[in-house]
Amino acid sequence: MATTSAVNVPSSIRVLAILVIAAGAVMVVAGVATWFTVQSQLSDEQITVSEDAAHFAGDAVDGPLTAYSQAQTIEKHAMKASGGKTYAELAQDDPTRNTVMTARSSGRPCSRLSSRSGWRRWPLVSGSCCS
Repeated sequence: MATTSAVNVPSSIRVLAILVIAAGAVMVVAGVATWFTVQSQLSDEQITVSEDAAHFAGDAVDGPLTAYSQAQTIEKHAMKASGGKTYAELAQDDPTRNTVMTARSSGRPCSRLSSRSGWRRWPLVSGSCCS
């Protein structure tokens, strides 16, 4: 005859499990709130993806995909303006250096978004990946 035995889980493990589940729920809620806050802020700025963008040309920048596409286009323009040189490769007195620096700080994929309400935390919280 088969017998079944109950597994006694220590109460500390149960408490830890409940805390982990609660923390996960809080992070998901915070991630969703962050997503909508950043999306709203991007929409309010009324930015349009450049016509020469590889994707979403002419669309409103109102989410991560359109923001990434616009950031890629800004980077492409900066590299063209600098002759393919990065900020570090340009001479300190090169007038293009300021343009490249500005484009790198605002055009780097997700950099602008990461400065707004922790946009980069959303993938971590939600379990998806984008960085």
